[in-house]
Amino acid sequence: MSRDATPSASSTPSTAAMTEKATGPITPLEQALWQRFAHAEDLADFYRSWLALQCHQLKQCTRGVLVMGTVDTGPFAPAAYWPEDQGGSGPLATLAEQALTARKGMVLKYELPGTEAQHTDRHGIAYPIQIDGHLYGVVAVELTPRGQTELQAGMRQLQWASGWLEARLRRQQAESDSVMRERLVAALDLVASSLEQERFAVAAKGFVTELATQLGCERVTIGFERRGHARVEAVSHSAQFGKQMNLIRAIAAAMDEAIDQQATVQYPPPQDGEIFVTRNHAALAAQHGTATVLTIPLFRNRRVYGALCLERSNARPFDAATVMLSPP
Repeated sequence: MSRDATPSASSTPSTAAMTEKATGPITPLEQALWQRFAHAEDLADFYRSWLALQCHQLKQCTRGVLVMGTVDTGPFAPAAYWPEDQGGSGPLATLAEQALTARKGMVLKYELPGTEAQHTDRHGIAYPIQIDGHLYGVVAVELTPRGQTELQAGMRQLQWASGWLEARLRRQQAESDSVMRERLVAALDLVASSLEQERFAVAAKGFVTELATQLGCERVTIGFERRGHARVEAVSHSAQFGKQMNLIRAIAAAMDEAIDQQATVQYPPPQDGEIFVTRNHAALAAQHGTATVLTIPLFRNRRVYGALCLERSNARPFDAATVMLSPP
């Protein structure tokens, strides 16, 4: 995400550090807002306190909304309002939706219903929340009439302040990745230890189906090395796969590709990743309509004994927790 200045994503802001950004004497209300922001108990409270702080610092702000959702795809929905006892306005919601679609900051001037004695002109400012090119949401605020210079300053403030959201979301993602990796490693160890058990086929089928659900995959397959080649043992969401021989052969070939290289193979390959042979992965994707394929070799006692093949029908890359299942 491009900003004039952003705090470190790996640090947690202290109240003293944050108040340095304030101008002029700190009022009791501002101090309370900073304290609430710095000590937010959960993500929902963090969103509310962050939005309240921004709306308070933007002079002549009448309301605001923070919209968050599933990364890139949505659905996106309000995560916080300011004031908290009010909802958003129709024009502000429209502006937020436009900024989400355009993935860039936007300004909109509009008029609210009211009497002639009231100031009904408003300016809306919206800025998308993006991390490493991925869309997480948008913040939109409503202001009473402002000059162009003030509107630009307001946009810069939202741009800078979104760094605090990025820091919190990165920390949460890191914690989530760590938990997911621990769970997947434990599950893989369980599969490896049950290779000789009588009910292994049932356990393997349940494992890949659960893994497909948890990771949002179209299909997850597990196979084991037999006489120099991978043999598919279980396919998610499929009680029988004997009649899908073309698919099974393509998956086994992709597993062989990862096993032979003793490395996790991703297709399409990431731009900044290591270079691996992906011919069989490309063939699997082309023949069976899969947009993203990730094959992870399974190691036990430093020896490859099989592989997991994960497929998604959309072009969403696999996260770091999944990729890191393979050993260094």
